[in-house]
Amino acid sequence: MTSLIQHKVYLITKQRYVNVNVRSDARARDLVLEAMNNGSVANDDSTLGGWVIFDVSAEFGIERPIREYELVSEVAEHRASQSHDYFLLRRTELAPYVSLRSVPDRSPALAGYVYVQDRKKKWSKRWLELRDHSLFHAKSDSGKDEEHICTLSNFDVYLVTNPRFKGPKAHSFAIRSQDKITMFEKPDQDYLHFFCLSDPAAHRDWVKNILNARTYILRQERATLFRVLTAATVAQTFIGADSAHPGVRRSGSLKHAVTTTTPRPDQTLSSAAVSVSSEGVAEPISALHASSKPLLLNADLLSGPFEKGSLLAEVATRGLMSNSTTRRPAEGDFSMHERTRQRLEESARKAERQQALAAAIAEGRPLLHLSPRQ
Repeated sequence: MTSLIQHKVYLITKQRYVNVNVRSDARARDLVLEAMNNGSVANDDSTLGGWVIFDVSAEFGIERPIREYELVSEVAEHRASQSHDYFLLRRTELAPYVSLRSVPDRSPALAGYVYVQDRKKKWSKRWLELRDHSLFHAKSDSGKDEEHICTLSNFDVYLVTNPRFKGPKAHSFAIRSQDKITMFEKPDQDYLHFFCLSDPAAHRDWVKNILNARTYILRQERATLFRVLTAATVAQTFIGADSAHPGVRRSGSLKHAVTTTTPRPDQTLSSAAVSVSSEGVAEPISALHASSKPLLLNADLLSGPFEKGSLLAEVATRGLMSNSTTRRPAEGDFSMHERTRQRLEESARKAERQQALAAAIAEGRPLLHLSPRQ
């Protein structure tokens, strides 16, 4: 059973927060909805953009909008500081760029002059290029002395919110690693990179394009994040109780593949099988339609453990055919076989007593010896 994890979510500012309990496999979208519900946040129309959960790195004075399909537990686990970083719910114009509906079909490219802070914390004007979901910088657009900054497989873009941050230009953004800070030998040089420029429109272009480039590479490398149907949903929808869908069975754990047996005559199953990956996320699944028609049963399968043609087999067949929802016990389920055998034997004995009683009455014989034993 999936456990619940409590997260503190601040609402718009740090003046008010709510504690939100979500599943350990919850996505950022789940956290948004729960926080809005628990915090009584009005989902009114606004020109400020949509509601998004931000991951705030207080130590560095930066924050990033979390894509609605990202795993909340992963974001929290890879924070720079577990004690100081927090979640913040607020509106932003970047909401469309973190939505599942706006995944780019190609990696964007962008280039231009920006100010870059080097490893010695000094600022210099550099030619910055975003291409192949990576960032490069050089002294000029000729690219002769080009240096690789990072690959967006491991880095993401952040907005600079620290009012005390001092850059040579007014509009700043940052690139921070999504790995744990403890993995870096020199985190002050390689973990975080700052950029700034004077044009607000160019600033927005850089932030949005880096967001899209990171989303694109996530789609290539971690496609399961973009499949929002969870294994639990598949189990509830398609597996259910055996009596409801005998044609579908589940193995011992959802971590293993869920397969389908031969469909019943009253079921329609497309060629794609129901499957759940080892990561617990559903692969694309086919539609399983169960009609209300009665189940067609093969009478040869209903004789149970009795010899075909015997009185017990006849009683078993007649009794089971009267209830079309009754299934033959699975092979190897000896306890069920035993219970079925005992029940059918008792039914057969009762039928024999009734026949003997009727014959005795017709012939005028005494009835005492036909009474069942106490």
